[in-house]
Amino acid sequence: MLKPSEVKKAAKMMEADNFRFRSFLKNHADEEELDKQFLALHNELFADYDCRSCRNCCKMYKGTFQEEELEKAAGYMKLTADQFKEFFLEFDQREYNYKKPSTGPVIS
Repeated sequence: MLKPSEVKKAAKMMEADNFRFRSFLKNHADEEELDKQFLALHNELFADYDCRSCRNCCKMYKGTFQEEELEKAAGYMKLTADQFKEFFLEFDQREYNYKKPSTGPVIS
């Protein structure tokens, strides 16, 4: 397993392979079946993992939130959904969802 500090470097080394793999999946995979497989794999990998232990994803990546996910995230921070959006997120008009801005407060 990679240390969180090594993820960015490892991803850069595999960038071309990852692009080819994603292109292959877009052209050849059954989208619904692929989503089910990825969800099952995600659940298996993160079943015993506490995301609050490092929060590296929130620090390094621009995660997005669908409207229905905001209440849960806000509740964890003891905020209303509106407070959470105002303090931590920006609205992306193109994708019609909320995302963590590239600058500003880090959710930690």
